[in-house]
Amino acid sequence: MAKYYLHKQTIIIAIVCFVAVGSVSAYVYTQPTSKSSKEIETESTVSDADQVISTSTDWKKQFLSSGATSTELKGKTVSGEDLELSNTLTGQMSRDLFTKFVQLKQTGLDTNDQLVQNAIDQTLARTFDSATQPNTYLLSDIKISNLATSDAYRAYGNNVASILANDMPKGDAPTIANDAFTSGDMSSLEKIDSLIYAYQISLKKLLSTSVPSALLQNHLDLVNGLSSMISIAQKLRNIQADPMQAMVSLGSYLTTENIVFASISSMKSLFNSMKIIFNNNEPGVFLYSITE
Repeated sequence: MAKYYLHKQTIIIAIVCFVAVGSVSAYVYTQPTSKSSKEIETESTVSDADQVISTSTDWKKQFLSSGATSTELKGKTVSGEDLELSNTLTGQMSRDLFTKFVQLKQTGLDTNDQLVQNAIDQTLARTFDSATQPNTYLLSDIKISNLATSDAYRAYGNNVASILANDMPKGDAPTIANDAFTSGDMSSLEKIDSLIYAYQISLKKLLSTSVPSALLQNHLDLVNGLSSMISIAQKLRNIQADPMQAMVSLGSYLTTENIVFASISSMKSLFNSMKIIFNNNEPGVFLYSITE
């Protein structure tokens, strides 16, 4: 299992996602109602990373400084396609931010920078709390081995290493998403599908593995790490439809990555303490090639 991707790319993807979210917020509530959401999607599609950054740098100013009056804002109709957007986390954030902005505008407080910032902070906090979370497994979901012999631990190490070496995806979703944005070829997000499948197969095999009691917590951490990786990959695959959900999910990537590596590191430490040394022809030796 190679290191997933450069940490710098986490920041890049997060920035791009945030720009996309800002663009949705600014666009949906400041454009004439005669435009369809398909036109909105077309106009807000990222065809070039530089274009996104240049056109969306002052999205907050554009959104908050809209010349629309409160009457015009309240009179905006919502189409079925707009409703579909509102059912996403991105749509929820846009709707909540819009509501707060209307309240500030109606009371003449929309020029108060601190109140505006508070509205944005509150909206983001609520959005993060409302985001879909990955499936979390408990110790009761793990198969416990009644054997505590050296051979049992060796067999476990070989099983886990075999799964990590042969079933885990060779690429990673954040890199694919980043490449899609920078190239403007969003169809390349389809490559994430095979990664999701590989993660799911790996997770299924880990859940069917018998685990010696001393390694239960490490194994559970590894299982939940893969569950989180599946969720992140799925949200990045759907980044065009719900960029905010993708950004929130990606925000947990480094934590998830650290949990995965920490669980493997703890396994190796236990094997070392038990003086279990894997031979070069055993799958278990692969564990020692995994480094942070």
